Amino acid sequence: MLLLTSQTGGQGEGNGAQRAYLAHVKLNFTLTVLIQALESLLPEILPNTTQAKLAITKAYSSRLLALDPQIGINELLAKAVKDTADSWIHPPTGSNLATPPEIDPDIKQIVTLVGSLAANASYAMSNQLDELLAKTKGKPGKVFLAGVNVLKTKVFQLFRKGVEKLSEGLFNYSGEALGDVVDKRLDAIFTYLVNNISPSSLAPADVSTVISAAPGWSPQNLVLRPIRYTTSAQYRDRGHELSSSSIDFTLQASDPSINPSQASILLDLASLKLTSTRGSRSLSYFTGSNLDDSISFIYDPNSRTGARFYNLQGAFDSLIADLSYVDGERGDTDAAQNGLIQDPGIFGFIAIAPEFSTIARVLEIGDPASQESAAIFTRVVILERSTSSNQVGYLMLKDNELVSDNGLPDISLNELLERYQVLFGTLEQFDVGEQSVDTQYARSLQVSNHNRLVMIEILDSVLADLAIGKNSVSSLGSSVQVLTPTVDGPIVTYSSSSGLRLSLELSGTDPGLNAFLARQQNEAPLLDFSGLGGQGVAGQLEVTKEAAYQSTMGFYRVLDNQGTVLDTRKDSVTGHTLKPGEFGYLEAATSSVNVVTSLSGIQATSINQLTVFEAGRIAPYAVVYDPHRGRLTYSGFAAANPDLTQHFQILGDCLFGFEDLFGGGDRDYDDKVVGFRPSGLVAAPLI
Repeated sequence: MLLLTSQTGGQGEGNGAQRAYLAHVKLNFTLTVLIQALESLLPEILPNTTQAKLAITKAYSSRLLALDPQIGINELLAKAVKDTADSWIHPPTGSNLATPPEIDPDIKQIVTLVGSLAANASYAMSNQLDELLAKTKGKPGKVFLAGVNVLKTKVFQLFRKGVEKLSEGLFNYSGEALGDVVDKRLDAIFTYLVNNISPSSLAPADVSTVISAAPGWSPQNLVLRPIRYTTSAQYRDRGHELSSSSIDFTLQASDPSINPSQASILLDLASLKLTSTRGSRSLSYFTGSNLDDSISFIYDPNSRTGARFYNLQGAFDSLIADLSYVDGERGDTDAAQNGLIQDPGIFGFIAIAPEFSTIARVLEIGDPASQESAAIFTRVVILERSTSSNQVGYLMLKDNELVSDNGLPDISLNELLERYQVLFGTLEQFDVGEQSVDTQYARSLQVSNHNRLVMIEILDSVLADLAIGKNSVSSLGSSVQVLTPTVDGPIVTYSSSSGLRLSLELSGTDPGLNAFLARQQNEAPLLDFSGLGGQGVAGQLEVTKEAAYQSTMGFYRVLDNQGTVLDTRKDSVTGHTLKPGEFGYLEAATSSVNVVTSLSGIQATSINQLTVFEAGRIAPYAVVYDPHRGRLTYSGFAAANPDLTQHFQILGDCLFGFEDLFGGGDRDYDDKVVGFRPSGLVAAPLI
């Protein structure tokens, strides 16, 4: 008891007497659950006698004392009771609980299930008692004592009631059917207990947990559930430490008839009590209808689904997760395209030591000693620019996917266009406007343990333009180059015949506010301010100009990565929308409703300090005064432009280059370079 007393409660919480009483209640409850459940289900193994109860208490005590005392008390009690039940499949010789050497399989599975119930119930009750101790800290001792006694009395009564009819009708079942029935009954008891001992843990999640959902989707039925000990132990055996709660929610399309397939939700990890003990370990996320047998859900660029992580203020408690889905596909547990995305999941972290390795032109990033899935943060930086304005991107290889002699897998041109991830365009080595010494041609890149990728350079073009009129990857010719990685310890470098040199290295910090705003740039030239809860972003807007043509730049609001805009000219109530290429798109995009005032009218070379208050995605546009064609407007989406050509290149996180000539001109994308460098979040002004 002294050992348990020293470990009960948080560090410095409660006095010795309080911690001793908590340890007593935890121990007593754990034994009660195990004994009464076995008495109800298997009276022939555990008759309701003092001698039988003393025997199981002795067995439990032996298991408890044999465990590592460094384990937290709640885990210690749960593991000991699970081990005790498992060991009772072969009871000690000489006890009144002895059974034949070949124990009946039905009895064996029942004892195993009871052990899991006792471990999970013990873990949930112990955590709730610790929470009660923390909440009553600094208050009179009688407040703490009253709270514990009320909770204890309620839970014991609930459990006794729950097991009354536990064995009813079990003689009708055997084998797998018996196991299923007992498992469901025990699970119902556990859920009933948890719902009553910790209603706050099974109530709708705190509003601060969910930051925002993608336009067209709304979160429903958000619930935080205490993680069961058996689940936690399973993941701990694989090296993962889990958050205190799993999260269960549904994303519902606001208009099922439209049924947008792509959805996302931002979650604040602080409410899951995960971040404060993470240290430098890698983040993980698992999802599935059965969390004991779930799948990893780290972001996969090929499916554009999974979890990406950001740290907006550099503190342990400012981590957020951006979960992306496609309706009916990976991560959606109902596996149906029905306007509903269901996702119970668990966050955690694991210590991994990723290294770089190569086979030909394929780079693998992973820990040789671990196959566990986890997020790895890297950074790609342009070290030397090329002689032409090129585009750099990557292709993430699928499991067991092989590459051909050209460095690419044997895929169609359409699949290449779908899977190709843009990193940035490269400005030419010469004839570029002078940039600030702080300008960084760099991108944050999150990968998963043992991801394999190939780095691709598109010479003097962008892939989308190069593919126009082509029907195969081979028809792209030598304009597509797969670069060869060179590993030098923690850094990988790539060099090209164009003069381009870039590096990929492990990042020592979490992706920050800059990467968060740029998180959609793998698909389109956008800044994404959604999920900031009304806060503004303070930063520096830097503009350099190289072109002879007069032009004005700005940003306009879009609803998605495809560039859809609200067209309030037609219907200010229902919000008619237009996609790039549809009639009136550019006029609607640059209307006063959609233009971001604080980021409009950008002309001459300048550096300005400003604060942006936005709640969604914004895309760049430019108005050019062409002496041959007059006033022309270009957006960040080629389909909307008068020449159907891409006029904006991504040069880095929150950094864009603009080409002002009709038809793409010299495609150097340096006629204007606009970068927004965020410095921090600013509270919303009081109204």
